[in-house]
Amino acid sequence: MGIADILKKEASEKGRILLFKEGIFWRAYEESALLFTKHIKAYQLTKKFFKNVGCDVVFCGFPNIALDDLRVKTGNEKVIREGSMISIVGFEQINNEVFTEWKNGIPTLVKESGPEYSVCDNGYSNNEVVLQRIRNFRVASSTPIECQQFLIEMQKQLDGTV
Repeated sequence: MGIADILKKEASEKGRILLFKEGIFWRAYEESALLFTKHIKAYQLTKKFFKNVGCDVVFCGFPNIALDDLRVKTGNEKVIREGSMISIVGFEQINNEVFTEWKNGIPTLVKESGPEYSVCDNGYSNNEVVLQRIRNFRVASSTPIECQQFLIEMQKQLDGTV
């Protein structure tokens, strides 16, 4: 399911947490992420701009192995699993102003526009720049392809081939 479909589903399912299976992870988007981090577990939130929908999207995720812990923490809420989606019902609807204020308070993950292969003018060595870029790269919020591309860029920068 693509991000556009997920956002449509999110908009139509108020007052519940929707979790979507993506590989070995489960993710909650937008209002579901707010409800999830407020009522179940305060996972790290990521806000990322998606070109195909033209907006920032907030999400959190956890590995499939943590699903059993989730069932224990949901308490009285009803959990419904439908294939690669889980719906947890029994939550309040979120006011749009409250959601917007919450979302605006989360910093956007800045994707780098391209590799920085030039000689550093800022006094840092090439290795220090690579280390900083590795520290700033968020594997948990990146696709496997993005991770592979990032690793290739870092190897090229360290080898000085670009």
